[in-house]
Amino acid sequence: MPESRVRDLRARFGNVFKADMGAEAFYEILRRIDLDQLAKELWREVRHSRNKIKKKKAIKRLRLVEALRKSGNRPEWVILTVLPVIPPELRPMVQLDGGRFATSDLNDLY
Repeated sequence: MPESRVRDLRARFGNVFKADMGAEAFYEILRRIDLDQLAKELWREVRHSRNKIKKKKAIKRLRLVEALRKSGNRPEWVILTVLPVIPPELRPMVQLDGGRFATSDLNDLY
């Protein structure tokens, strides 16, 4: 959505309208998922659906939802909010003959 459209909608609807981008938007969507309610809806769909494809899809989703519920994990935890960085002491530079230095391949990631 263009920025001008976002500004127009914010001006018209104020705090009711919210627009996010990228991982922040996905994080908010995942954070708002109520796993208990979703599990109830999926169980209902599995029991009452006559369409085999819909039923199969609901069963797959239900397995995932139940696994998340049993493990105590939350859907939004799949998105990193903090980036772990290994301290320099654990990725040292080694001096080679001739005064050159070699670094761990891990340093190339930083």
